[in-house]
Amino acid sequence: MKKRKVFVFIFIGLALGLFIIQPLVISLHMYDMQGGNGEWWKSLLASYQQEFSSWDLDQAIIKLLFGLLGIALSLMFMVRQRIFQLTGRRDKLEEIRELIAAGENQQVKFKSTLRWDLRQFKPNKTLEDVIAKTIAGFMNTQGGHLIIGVDDEGSILGLEQDYGTLKNLARTGLINI
Repeated sequence: MKKRKVFVFIFIGLALGLFIIQPLVISLHMYDMQGGNGEWWKSLLASYQQEFSSWDLDQAIIKLLFGLLGIALSLMFMVRQRIFQLTGRRDKLEEIRELIAAGENQQVKFKSTLRWDLRQFKPNKTLEDVIAKTIAGFMNTQGGHLIIGVDDEGSILGLEQDYGTLKNLARTGLINI
């Protein structure tokens, strides 16, 4: 995971702990200590005033603990989000493996390359037209899956040669910077 993203989550968690969780907890405690009389939002305003006005050792420790609580919650959210991303990616890869294992049919077509001619060892515009026709065929029927980089027998060939024919991979969105 990128360090900058982790630091952003830490900063957000610290702000969450200090400016949202701590005032809410203190205001609820103050409201409860008053016997639930009055309006809670007044206790919330008083807790914000208390947070910014006092900086003795006890208050600094409380701020530190609420800040750490916010950071922990934020990092747990970040890890949860990453787990969902990885699980979704794993599920998609498993679905692709199952499609390849089942072989070609009316809804699944394999193409060895997008534009690299495996016989002539150079880019071939005609191959791109074949891909476009396959996509158009799927669009005119019930849809389907076009898997590029797999030969007719289901062997995975990859797309390295196709990538090599592209001038700027970052601009095409095929790689992440």
